[in-house]
Amino acid sequence: TCDGFLFRGKDVMVVGGGDHAMEDALYLARSSRRVTIVHRRDRLRASKILADRVLNHSSISVRWNAEVDAFHGKNELSHATLRVGSGVERLDVA
Repeated sequence: TCDGFLFRGKDVMVVGGGDHAMEDALYLARSSRRVTIVHRRDRLRASKILADRVLNHSSISVRWNAEVDAFHGKNELSHATLRVGSGVERLDVA
């Protein structure tokens, strides 16, 4: 997240459900337009206080039970393909 300022006003994605991912999501939410957390389980592994802060933050959403299948873009990331159950979804980041 040391380069988080590069994503000011953009949609970003954080992958993971532990404390470090939650800290990164909260940091990025200060300057990014929207933060989506992609987590492969149905609950976060992070400490309760961090999880509560993330879940109650208006700029952060969580995509539960999802895994990143692929990243896409030319010269920069445009979107990711997520595996969700037996299907796939596109998650745009800009």
